[in-house]
Amino acid sequence: MKNIFVDELKPGVKVEGKFAVKAKNLREFDGKPYISFELFDKSGKIDAVYWGDDAHFVSEKIGEDSIVQVYGLVQTYKGKNQIRVEKIAILNENEYDISDFIAVSKIPIDELWSSFLKVIENISDPALRALFGIILSDEAMVRSLKEAPGGKKWHHSYRGGLLEHSLSVCRIALTGIKPYPMVNRDLVIAGALLHDIGKVKELTYGLSIDFSDEGRLLGHIVLGALIIEDYISHLENFPPSLRKKLLHIILSHHGDTNLGSPVKPMFVEAEVIYHADQLDAQANAFNRIIERESPDGKIWSEYVQLKDRFLYLL
Repeated sequence: MKNIFVDELKPGVKVEGKFAVKAKNLREFDGKPYISFELFDKSGKIDAVYWGDDAHFVSEKIGEDSIVQVYGLVQTYKGKNQIRVEKIAILNENEYDISDFIAVSKIPIDELWSSFLKVIENISDPALRALFGIILSDEAMVRSLKEAPGGKKWHHSYRGGLLEHSLSVCRIALTGIKPYPMVNRDLVIAGALLHDIGKVKELTYGLSIDFSDEGRLLGHIVLGALIIEDYISHLENFPPSLRKKLLHIILSHHGDTNLGSPVKPMFVEAEVIYHADQLDAQANAFNRIIERESPDGKIWSEYVQLKDRFLYLL
């Protein structure tokens, strides 16, 4: 665990801590080079400046998204806190905990993954079990499923968020279909666990979350259908009707064309996944806003652009 976080930095505080580099610029003032940094951790961000004689050398060594050890003093510059850096050095991966710099699911990743595997064990359909078998044999996909966020900003936008969201959608969906024995339970489980699999390619998720080129050009819904279609193509005798239904669930899970889905849900399992996905995504986003803004003692949140409303926090 880091010994000091950005939100603890006050003017006059001596700094000896680890930070991530969001931005770096080598500049010059009065003939003397200096480096301006934007540093961050999971609690916030702060500007920093380094005036060392070796500024050119340091700038070449330290890039954006580096994790660095910083020694310096917090001062005020133009009304904002700033670290005047005396010494700065890049850290190796074994010298820091990535969860100090990025948001991570509150549920341990290993626990989420164990739950994911247990849910798959409840599938009885042999074709779907074979599909998950080939997915789980893909080490790169397993790693991505464990690490990927569930979104860029709105919901589950943290490491492990995709796994957490997929499991929540599955639980919600299975609870919702209890009064309806005609619903295909195996298809609901598969649809819930795979509906957002395209997020592993739509998003990049190092020290920050952003869209990949594929993500911007195709979107996670299309990418998800392509991923599952590719896996199915490697399986012999996968039922054509099951293939169509599973792909339809992925393609329709946003519910409507104006929400990003090329088609609307056209059978009950697809409709169930659409509503379960919406419920979990919105509840997670609302909860994070409440957690972030309630400690300030406010009754109402700041205006939430994506929902076109204020949220009541009490």
